[in-house]
Amino acid sequence: ATWRSPAPSMPLALLILLISAARSASGLGVSMRATIGVGRRPVAWRAGLARCSASKPQDDKVKANVNGALFGLAIAQQLSLCAGVGAARLGMWDPPPVNLFTDIADKAMEEAIATGQINMYFGTTYAVGIWKDLLDMYYAGGETTNFLTEVGGVCAEHAAWCAGLPL
Repeated sequence: ATWRSPAPSMPLALLILLISAARSASGLGVSMRATIGVGRRPVAWRAGLARCSASKPQDDKVKANVNGALFGLAIAQQLSLCAGVGAARLGMWDPPPVNLFTDIADKAMEEAIATGQINMYFGTTYAVGIWKDLLDMYYAGGETTNFLTEVGGVCAEHAAWCAGLPL
């Protein structure tokens, strides 16, 4: 049994890369120009450092502005619900029957999970899709719930979804 060096089977490019990495890690790869004098770097190299460090405060300011905008949108979203309830109580807006649509979407989700139509982990996404479809049908039908009880409507096609709900 003779011993063979692993170097002949290693690609030449990888071998060169390993040698250059070892040289730079040990300090042998430093150019002579950088070491001449009192150990100072060339002026162009130092100027690049000054330019890079000047942009850091702006990045923090941009990040703060984005966070502030997201926080403002979250507050506006919470206050929009209050504005909607106030407008409904003042008679300025007639909201859709959201609780009824939520109950129908929940029953649709439970049925789809029980029959194996969807995975239980995707139940909420499925229910939100049903809820959105019901809301779209509500506004497309002239803001009435007739689309639920009419012939060929949602409750006619899916009786289990509407069972026990006040229509």
